[in-house]
Amino acid sequence: MASEAGALALRGDAPRASRGRARAVARIAWIALSAYAAADAYAAADEPTRALAHLYFQAPLACVAALFLWGANVRAWTAMRLDPHPLVVFDGEPSADRDDDGSDGSDGDGSDGPKPAVVSSRRSFNAGAPPRERHMTPAQIRAVCFWCLAAALASLSLFLRSANEHRFAFAARFPALLYAAAPVALFAPTAGMYPRARRALTRSLARLVTPWRRRVAFADSFAADVACSLAKSLSDVERAVCTMAAGAERVSRAAAFDEDGPCGSHSWRVPFALALPSLIRLAQCLRAFADTRRKAHLWNALKYASGFPVVFLSYAKYGVAHEAWIGTYRPAWIACAVINAAYSYYWDVTKDWGLTLFSSSRPGGRRRRRAFDGDDDAARSEADGDEAGPSGPAPWGLRERRALLYGSPGWYYLALVSNLLLRASWAYKLSSHLRHNLWTVGLMTALEITRRFAWSMFRVEEAYRDVLDARARGEGGGKRTPLRGA
Repeated sequence: MASEAGALALRGDAPRASRGRARAVARIAWIALSAYAAADAYAAADEPTRALAHLYFQAPLACVAALFLWGANVRAWTAMRLDPHPLVVFDGEPSADRDDDGSDGSDGDGSDGPKPAVVSSRRSFNAGAPPRERHMTPAQIRAVCFWCLAAALASLSLFLRSANEHRFAFAARFPALLYAAAPVALFAPTAGMYPRARRALTRSLARLVTPWRRRVAFADSFAADVACSLAKSLSDVERAVCTMAAGAERVSRAAAFDEDGPCGSHSWRVPFALALPSLIRLAQCLRAFADTRRKAHLWNALKYASGFPVVFLSYAKYGVAHEAWIGTYRPAWIACAVINAAYSYYWDVTKDWGLTLFSSSRPGGRRRRRAFDGDDDAARSEADGDEAGPSGPAPWGLRERRALLYGSPGWYYLALVSNLLLRASWAYKLSSHLRHNLWTVGLMTALEITRRFAWSMFRVEEAYRDVLDARARGEGGGKRTPLRGA
């Protein structure tokens, strides 16, 4: 009977899989045709129209790219069939001993960086399936990406074709409709369109703009970090909305190059929009320090504060003499950009990822090491000479092999190198005076988004290890749960 039921299930799954492949092919074909139509209209457009197209549509396309990369992350975690699913780190509330970006009782160099909310160990999850309360499946994320990308490309194509025909008032309607549809789709009180995920995102956005009102959970700090990578897109949205609100007459040749106008790139609102995500993250760190009195939060706050000089020294170019910019402001901007990138990279590796690249490796030196089995202490210190364990010595700069969620050390070394190289796009993104080459700006935005979601794979891994620690303390009598598939 069991074999017959299995055969029936397989026969039932075959048509479903075939329909799924057909839908995927149809979606890819639709996107390819839409992209071709938009590219054809873009090639025929003049320079001001192209500039406006970049201004209006770069932010929506960047958000779609971010959503697509998030879906790729979720698909990778789901394929690993871990129990619980790694997305569990985004559930629950912060506790007194585990919160946003502090340690479990240590400060300074001993801190292990941002911590996830503790999730009750009594909750159960299906192995390999995202928690259903708040999270969309990879297939659902791909479907949303398709509809969002299809809408953006259609709007872009219609805008370009109308502007090419000098129907500027008509062309202005398409980006306006696209920008208006986004909040409607997000906040519409309907039962369809993944209401639980939309409500969770809405609550997350509300917590982002009011970081002082509640303790900071891992989901809050993660969302703010992603917003930091989308800071350039946020400033584009501000300029685009300002331009659309100014009226149809601004959709013209002058609008694209009116840098000194109220919606131009020289407006004070541009550096404010660039700095806003870091300001929110800074406020979260200060709130976490107020709750826990741990100095690690202040060091993290300093990291975000170090980005403000990069933003405002870049903006200063528009208000100082050329000689003053070359002799004083530009060297200061370069120095601040290097300091911010280096500090952020150190924090990524040591605190957010929990790796040992910058830990002491001198003979007899001691450092903090986390493992998934053995002692129940969350961060025990051992002499470097004792690093060898049942799975062999710890790879240089990483941690014990049994504590590497993604298996091969090669993935971690690739992440270390790529994160360092892509940090250059972070400084570029924060600098408003480097926006004259439209395609370079778009490329740097794409690189920063890619870096962020590669970062998120290892950030969630570190948070997941803390969740397993909490489960082990609650269920295993102090023994850690090893990272392995269900």
